[in-house]
Amino acid sequence: MTVTKDTFLDHFSLHGTASYEQTTGIVTLTQDQQNQVGNFTLNDRIDLAGSFSLKGAVNLGNKLDSQGGADGIGVAFHTGKSSEIGEIGESIGIGGLSNALGFKLDTYWNQTDPTEGRDHPFGAFVRTGSIPPYSAETDKDSIQYLGKNAVSESGEVFHDFSVIYNGQTKEFSVTYQSEEGPLFWQTTVPNTIEAYSLAMSASTGGNSNKQQFRIDQFEYSSKDEADTKGSIVLQLKDQTGQAIKDAVFYLYGADDQLLSELMTDDDGKIKVEELPFGSYYFIEKSVPAGYIKDAERYDLTLDKDHRNQAVAVTNQKELFGKLKILVRDSVSHQPLSGSMFVLRNDDTQTEVNSTTEALGVEGFSQVPYGNYQIVQKRAPNGYIGTNNQKIALNEPNQEIIIENTKIINKGTLLVNVVDQKKVTQPIAAVAFVLKDQTGKVVTTVKTDEQGKFKVADLPYGQYVLEQTSFLTGYQEVEQTRSFNLQSPEMTLTLTNRRKAASNQTKKIENEKETTHTNKDPANSIVGEPETVASQAKTVRGLSHFPSIVGTAKRNMLQNTQEKGLLTIVNHDMQGSLLGNSKFMIYSEGKQSQYQLRLGPDGRGQLDLPYGEYIVHQTEASVGFVKNPKRYRVILNKDHSTQQIIIQNSQLKTSQIKELVNQQTQTVLPAEENELIWTINIDFRTDILETEELVLTNVLPKELSLERASSTSVNGLKDYGTFSQKGRQLIFKFKKHEDSFSYLINQKIHLELVSKKSSS
Repeated sequence: MTVTKDTFLDHFSLHGTASYEQTTGIVTLTQDQQNQVGNFTLNDRIDLAGSFSLKGAVNLGNKLDSQGGADGIGVAFHTGKSSEIGEIGESIGIGGLSNALGFKLDTYWNQTDPTEGRDHPFGAFVRTGSIPPYSAETDKDSIQYLGKNAVSESGEVFHDFSVIYNGQTKEFSVTYQSEEGPLFWQTTVPNTIEAYSLAMSASTGGNSNKQQFRIDQFEYSSKDEADTKGSIVLQLKDQTGQAIKDAVFYLYGADDQLLSELMTDDDGKIKVEELPFGSYYFIEKSVPAGYIKDAERYDLTLDKDHRNQAVAVTNQKELFGKLKILVRDSVSHQPLSGSMFVLRNDDTQTEVNSTTEALGVEGFSQVPYGNYQIVQKRAPNGYIGTNNQKIALNEPNQEIIIENTKIINKGTLLVNVVDQKKVTQPIAAVAFVLKDQTGKVVTTVKTDEQGKFKVADLPYGQYVLEQTSFLTGYQEVEQTRSFNLQSPEMTLTLTNRRKAASNQTKKIENEKETTHTNKDPANSIVGEPETVASQAKTVRGLSHFPSIVGTAKRNMLQNTQEKGLLTIVNHDMQGSLLGNSKFMIYSEGKQSQYQLRLGPDGRGQLDLPYGEYIVHQTEASVGFVKNPKRYRVILNKDHSTQQIIIQNSQLKTSQIKELVNQQTQTVLPAEENELIWTINIDFRTDILETEELVLTNVLPKELSLERASSTSVNGLKDYGTFSQKGRQLIFKFKKHEDSFSYLINQKIHLELVSKKSSS
C-alpha cells in the first residue's frame, strides 16, 4: 500500500494543533506558540512480516533552546492501539506507548540529556517497555548531533528525513540529511513483534518553534489489529491451595529482555493484557516471609491459537527448626563455655550467629530447614576449635555434640644446684622428685657432674620440686620449691649450704651485764643491711641485735632467744636472678623492722628470732616492676630456715597516641567550628611505679571546651574523672585498692571537643 500527499488523510488522522496542507503534503504539528501539542496517527497497523518505508522531510523551526526554541519531533512505532498518542515534553510523543521503537529529533536540552547537548539539536532512538507506565528511555549510545543549522533563520527550511524497515532482516534504519551530509542510525526489531502502530508528534512549552513534517511517500502492508495481541494470567498458591500475595515476578521477552517487574494481588494473581504475540517467560524474584522461592522458569507463547495463557506457580511454606550445640571437653566430657558458632546455609551461603543458652550450650532458633555447615568461630579459652561439620536440619528440635581438645603447651625445666656460699661450685648426685599440683609424681632425677638436670616436654602448670638426698655435710636451704611453668623454657637455681657450727652463748646467772657473741658465720647477714631497728635502740652495722640493753637479767633473756634463718631470692618471671633489689622485713605489729638490699647474685639472708614476719619489696632491679604483695613467713623450731622467692615482671612503658582533627591547634577554618583531640592510652606495668596518674592538656586561648568523654575499650568502669583548671584540662585516674594495677593491659580512649570562642 502506497500513501502520498494526495491520499494522506485517507490513511492518517490529525490530533491537537496539527493541520494539513494537501497541495504541499506538509503537516504543521505546532505553530511557533507556547504550549501546543500536535500529532497524526496511522489508521491501521503495519504488518512487520513485510517491509515498509516512510520518506519525507522535517522543519524544526528557527530557534535553538537558548533562543527559546523547543521541543522537537518524534516518530513512534508501537504495539498499542492505532489511535493512541504518547506523552508530550522530553519524550516527544513516544513515552506512554507500549513496546515503542521511536526516534526523536530533539531541539531542547533536558537534565537527562547529555551535558554538551545544550544548543545542539540531536537525533536518537527511544524505547519503552511492555508494561505501564511505558516510560521512555533514550538510547544514549545512538545520539548524533544534527548541527546548529538544523534550525534556520527563516524557520522554513526542510531537511530530508526517512525511516526504512526490512521485513526479512528486521533491520530498522533512520536517515537525516544535515548541512554537513547524511546522518544514519540503525537497530533491529524484536522477532516477537508482528505489527506496529505509527504516530508522529511535536510539542511546545515555555519555549516554542514552528514544527512541520512533509510527506513524500509511505509504503507499507496493513495488518488487522485484533490478530496480534493476547493476555497472560499467573496464579500463585502454596501447597495447601492458599493464594499468596505480594510475591514479585520478572517478565522477560524471548530475547531475554526484562519487560517488567510485577507483584501478585490479594488473590495471588498477576494479569498482563494487550501483550503482542510472541514468546515470554516468568521468573520469581522474591516471596513473602515464611515461603520458599520457586527457582523454576515458566515459559509461554502467545499466538493466534493461544491468545490467552494461564500460568500456575506453587510456593512451599518454609519450615523451621531449632538446633542446640553441646560443647564438651574431648577427655572429661564436661561442658565448656566461651564458644561461638556460625550456621552457614549450603545453598544461600547466609550465616546466623549462635546465642549462649546455658553452660556449654550454644543455640540457633527459627532456622529454615536445609543443609548447613557448623563453623566454630571461637573455641573456649585454652581449647582447639573443631573443623566445620555438616548437618541436615529437618526436624523441629535437633542436638549435636561438639568436642574440643584442650591445648597442652609444654616446656623444659632446667635446674642448677650450687653451694650457697660458692655459687660457682655445683652440687652433683643429689636426688629430686617432681610432682604436679595434685601431688602425683611426674619424675625422679639426680643432678649430673655440673649440678644440673633437665626435664623436657613438661605441660604448663603448677609443680613442686622436692630434694630427697643431700651431699654429706650439706643441708637444704629450701627442700621444696613450688613453681609455675608458663614458658617454653624455665631455669631454677637451688642452693644447698653446709651445716652450721653451734652458737656459743655465754650466760651469767646473776644480774651482771653481759654481751652476745655470734660466732656462726652462717648466721651473719648476707647482703647489705642498711638500718636495723627494734624497740630498744637503733644500731647501724652487721649485728642486728642491740649490743647492750638494760639490765643483765634482760640481756640474759634476749641472748638466749632462739633464732632462724630467712633467705630472700629475687628473680624474673623466667627464673633468672635479679640483683640489688631492696626489701623491708618487719615483725607482727611492726615491733621490729629490718631493711635488706640483695647482692648482685639476687640473694640475701637475715638471722631473725623465732616469730612471725612480713616481707615487702620496696625497690626492684632496674628495668623491673616491684612486687606489690606482702609475704608472711614463720620461723620456729620446726621451720628454723625459710626461703622466700620474689618474682618481678619486666617494666613495659605505657603508650599514648594523640590525634587532632585539624593540622593546627590554633587556627580553625571558617567552615569548621570544632577541634577534636582523640587520645588513646595503652597501660603497661610502669604504672605500678607511680603514686599519681594524671593526663593533662592545655586548651588554646581561642578555643573553649565543649565536652569531654572517656571510654574503656574493655568495658572498665570508674577509672577516673575529668576536671578543668583555667586553660588546663585534667584527667586523673583512680586507684583501686591503693594500686593502679587494675589498669594494666587496659586501653582507654579520651576525647576532648572544643569550639572556636565567640571572641
